[in-house]
Amino acid sequence: MKIQKITPDILYLTPDSMRKLGACAGVVAHGKKATIGIDLNLGPTDSLDALRQFNPDLALITHYHLDHSIWIRRAEKTCQAKVLVPEAEAQYLSSLDYVLDRTAGKFNLTREWEDFIVNTLGFTPLETFETLTSETGLDRYRDGLTPIPTPGHSPGHFSFYFSKEKILFSGDMGLDRFGPWYGWPDCDLEGIVQSIDRLSRLDLDLILTSHGGVINKEDIPGAWQSSLFSLLKRERRILDQMDAGLSREEILKNGVFYPVTSTAPPPMVRFLEMWDKTMLDHHLKVIRQGGLQHLFPDIWPME
Repeated sequence: MKIQKITPDILYLTPDSMRKLGACAGVVAHGKKATIGIDLNLGPTDSLDALRQFNPDLALITHYHLDHSIWIRRAEKTCQAKVLVPEAEAQYLSSLDYVLDRTAGKFNLTREWEDFIVNTLGFTPLETFETLTSETGLDRYRDGLTPIPTPGHSPGHFSFYFSKEKILFSGDMGLDRFGPWYGWPDCDLEGIVQSIDRLSRLDLDLILTSHGGVINKEDIPGAWQSSLFSLLKRERRILDQMDAGLSREEILKNGVFYPVTSTAPPPMVRFLEMWDKTMLDHHLKVIRQGGLQHLFPDIWPME
C-alpha cells in the first residue's frame, strides 16, 4: 500500500494499484479521542497491515460494496475497533442471502456471484456492528468529522467531511476517469446527481477519492462537472442509438458502461453484462421522465 500524509493527522492510503480487484483507497484520521479508519479495503494483506499499524478505535465504511467493506470483518478482531456501517445497508453486510437477492438474484446469477464474493473476495456475514446515520455524532471521536448522506451509488452511501481542514473523503462518487457507477438494481441515477450537487456546494480545499486519487482545490469544480457530464454522455449515446432504431439487445452489445465485455474471462463477462443491463434500465427510467437535463435543469454542467 501507499501512504500519503495529507495533514499531520489525516493519512490517505491507496492500494499498490488502483486497478486492484476488490480494493479501494481509504483514510486514517487521528483525533484527540480516537483513531478512525475509513474504507481500509486495500487488499487482504495490506488491509490487515493497515489495521495492525494504525490500530483504529473506530472503523467506518462509505457503503456496502465489497471493494469497500470486506476489511471491516477483520477490524473488530484485529484491533477491537468499533464498527459503524450505514444503517440503510446493515442487511447487505450481515446476511449473505439478502445481498445475493438484492444484487445478482434478479439475473439468475446467484450461484456464480456467491462463489465469487465468498471464495474470491472473502465475504462473511458481519456479526458485531453499530449503525451510522446522518445524526451520528462522529465529532465526539474527532472534531469536525461529519457523515454526509450521498445515496445513489448505493442506498446508504456516505461521504465524510473534515470540516476544519476542508477535506472530503468522497467515497464512490464517480470522481475518476470512468465516472459514476450504478450497476445494481438498488442504485439510483437521480440520487447520484442529487448527491453530487450536494457535495459540490461544500467549501473544500481537497477531495480524497476511492478510486481517482487526490483532487486539489483548483480542480474540484471541473471534477464535479466531469462526473455529471459522463452521465449525460451515456444518456445521449443511448438516445442516439434509440433514434437510429437499435434494439435493447443491440444497445447492450455496444456497451453502456463497459464498452467491450466479450474479452473478459468467465464468469466476469456475465457480471459485466449484468451490470450494463442494469445501467441501461436506470437510464431508460430517467429518459421516460424526460432525461437528465429535464429533471435537473439548474445544476447541469456547461458543455
